[in-house]
This record gives sequence, C-alpha cells and structure tokens, in this order.
Amino acid sequence: VIQRRTDGSENFYRTWAEYQEKFGNLSNEFWLGLENLHALTRTGGYELRIELEDCANIRRFAKFSSFSIGSVEEQYSLTVSGYSGNAGDSLTYHNGRSFTTKDVDNDSNNGGNCAVIEHGAWWYGHCYASNLNGAYLNCQTTTDQAASWDGFHGTKYSLKFIEMKFRPIKNNIAVACSKICIIVFQRRTDGSENFYRTWAEYQETFGNLSNEFWLGLDNIHDLTATKAYELRIELEDCENVTKFAKYSSFFVGSVAENYFLKVSGYSGNAGDSLSYQSGSHFTTKDVDNDLNVGNCAVLAHGAWWYINCYHSNLNGAYLKCQTTTYHASSWFTFHGTQYSLKFIEMKFRPI
Repeated sequence: VIQRRTDGSENFYRTWAEYQEKFGNLSNEFWLGLENLHALTRTGGYELRIELEDCANIRRFAKFSSFSIGSVEEQYSLTVSGYSGNAGDSLTYHNGRSFTTKDVDNDSNNGGNCAVIEHGAWWYGHCYASNLNGAYLNCQTTTDQAASWDGFHGTKYSLKFIEMKFRPIKNNIAVACSKICIIVFQRRTDGSENFYRTWAEYQETFGNLSNEFWLGLDNIHDLTATKAYELRIELEDCENVTKFAKYSSFFVGSVAENYFLKVSGYSGNAGDSLSYQSGSHFTTKDVDNDLNVGNCAVLAHGAWWYINCYHSNLNGAYLKCQTTTYHASSWFTFHGTQYSLKFIEMKFRPI
C-alpha cells in the first residue's frame, strides 16, 4: 500500500521534501514516499490498483497493468497504462507527468501551480483528472480541491476512502505481498504442495499464493538485487508455539552465481539456523552445488542453500510433525533437524 485516505487525520498538503519521504500512520492515513516508490518500481513489472469508496458506501476500483515512478532527476514522473476496473480511467491522463507540490511546480499549467490551486500534490498536467492527495473534505462536493477521481463522481467530490497499492508481476505471476511491501516468498502449511522439485522448477514460481508456494529464485534475485532487504522467518510447531528469526540483511544471487545466499544480522527467538548457510549456493535434487560428498537435496529430500548439509531445511518434506527423519522441513534451533514444523513462512521487505 502506497497511500491511504480514511478520515482526514493526516495533512496531505505538504512540501516536495515531505513527499519524498514517508509520512502518516501505516495503519491509517499515510504516504509511502516518492523515494521509496521509485526504488521499488524502477525495475519495472508492477501493477497498480486503486480502491475508492463514496459516502453512500459504494466501492469502485481502477487497475493498471503497468506502473512505475521515475527518479528525483526525472521529477518522479509517473508511468502508467493498461486500465481496467469500474471506477473509470482517471489516471492515464497523468501518464508521463512529473510530480508537483505546493513549493515545486513541475506541471504544464500556465495559470499557476496546480498543487496550490487544487490543495494537493500529484502528477498534475493542466491540472488533473484525479487528485487523490487533495483535501479530505468529508464528502463535500463544492470544490476542485477535493480528494477526487473524475470518473467516480467528478473532480469536486471528496471521496470517503482511497487506497493506492501496487504489486510486482513476474512472468504474469503476482508476488504475494502483505502490509507495506512485505514480500512473502515461501510458505508451508499443510503439505498440499510438492517441494521436492528440480532446479528448473525452483527457478520459477509454483504452488498457490494463498496457501503453500515458492516465489521462484529468479524473482527473489530480481527483487533483492534492487536495494537492501531484511528477512523474517515465521515458524510454528505442533503445540502452536510460534517463533521467529529475523536477519537485517538478505540477498540472493543470480543464476550465474547459483543463486547464492547472503544473510546476516540475526535477531529473534527461534535461534539462528540460517547464518551457517550464508555464502552457500542453491542445490536441488538434479543440480548439486553443495560441498557434501553426496547431494544434500537428495539426502534431505528438499532444495536449499546446503553446505554439508544443513542447519535448516525449510523446503524439506512436510511430515505433519513427525520427528524421525532428516527429510523434515526443519529448523535446528527450534526442535532440531528431525522435527517437521507445522507452519513456515519466509518473507522480506526493503529497509
């Protein structure tokens, strides 16, 4: 989620410097920041969705299949295309426009700064078809300063609820995201998905994004190569005891580097069962990149950053809490390497 309006509690009539950074409350009204938006979308392959609600509780949405924000040198220009939805397209007009605030005028209006005229900050042209950072006026319908969407009640209608959010798309497969750009890349819940797969299969996404899945090594590399990320791993045993391991730095290399793992900065209560594997290459049952005499993926019935062989095996066999085999999807410092955990979720986010 990159922007939300709910009650007018946050001031959105701000300066260029303020819009470059995050402001507001992530659980209510907030703005993610132009610098963050550029850093996250600069590699391309993102879609945008905008949720709108009026004061009669009627909801509409606008979806755009391509979305990115330029750099500060490009004045955070908007690139957007591929509209679908039921709110009407009130954003494509702004495609290619630079961002304008009350103190930095990048619009094409000859009659003055659109941000000042419309009491907002946006990718104005002359001036707008949407003004979602405009004034939150509790459903007032008398001024063009309203936080509005022309295709849904016109430019003078101050909408009750606005939420802008985007997600990366890779080979037409959506990345599962939660909250503010927290990217879930692996989940184990019930054993419904086979994780004992080949190199080619692990390069791509498999499974069900709402349940058990793997995001794909190519996706993980592409995403972690853009900036600094932190990793968090959620674990649960069969007594419903939950633990977590957090790493302040996380990166996965390219295919040419055998998707090597770089991780450091442990904290949490699950114990550190991943730093041992930092620097190791990914191994599957058909591609052996570990240092063991035998293929660790075959021995451990999984696919992982094995060395000789492992302290964790989170892509191992889901055995419903069985505690008798090293094939188990396990975390050494939370019940050892023969304990098949009930729930596993791996996720990362930019820092």
